[in-house]
Amino acid sequence: MASVVFENDGSSQQFTGVSAGGDIFIDRKAGIGPSSGEYLLFSLGSCVIGMLRNYLVAKDVEIDGLRVELVSEVDEETKAYEKIHIVIKSGSPLSDKLRAVFLNVAKTCRIHRTLEGGPEMSVEIMEMESAQPSAAPGE
Repeated sequence: MASVVFENDGSSQQFTGVSAGGDIFIDRKAGIGPSSGEYLLFSLGSCVIGMLRNYLVAKDVEIDGLRVELVSEVDEETKAYEKIHIVIKSGSPLSDKLRAVFLNVAKTCRIHRTLEGGPEMSVEIMEMESAQPSAAPGE
């Protein structure tokens, strides 16, 4: 299970996200840090490129670099992401077989599968026990 905690001091547009793997800082008013949508793309892109690298290492295939580019389109009415386009670029020519493998591997990354499947989500409202920032998940 993965978990993250976001906190805000109640008086600013600054947010801190804490996880077992590291922290992030966002200041929306000052434009510091990626947007929420960019974090979504970062998550998907890192999953895709990680799975591709794992495949290449496991099969002892060498290529001269790998790049994953992601672009999203937002529905202006609902403000929801309606399309995400992934482009995988290789620094070396790819055979038709390897192109097909890349496509399959990219579609099987956990984040891609999660977004396609539409996970069950829930929201719960609670009062904080104290005004003190909480520890990172897993500590």
